[in-house]
Amino acid sequence: MAAQSNIGTGTTFTGAGLGAYTTAAAQLLSLDWSGVSRPSLSTSHMGTTLTADYEFGGGSFIPGDIVDPGEIVAVWHFDPDLTPPIHTGSGAIVVTFPETDAFTTTGFCTNVDIGDPLEEVMTITCTYKITGDVNIT
Repeated sequence: MAAQSNIGTGTTFTGAGLGAYTTAAAQLLSLDWSGVSRPSLSTSHMGTTLTADYEFGGGSFIPGDIVDPGEIVAVWHFDPDLTPPIHTGSGAIVVTFPETDAFTTTGFCTNVDIGDPLEEVMTITCTYKITGDVNIT
């Protein structure tokens, strides 16, 4: 069976306690979830065998158990009447992609950028650090 691709139109990003831009009334333009990572823990030791000429590697690793859930960067139409969310605390986040289940987690705003280009629509870009578990419901 071939992999299914979806168009992002219809994706929602809502939050509780994260400011006005995470409400249903905000006009979300794009969303990027990146930086999900898992540590690799070195198990190399003083007796680890070195590689031969014309080879590389030799280090050994095991996967860590704690996964960093990454960051979400969301871009909305900027409304100067709404307060940017940089001073909000941690809150619930729900991301729903089209034709999929919802991803629920907790996060807080770490960065805000406002774009005001000549003769274009103003935007606000907010970065949210995800903390704790991400649940798929």
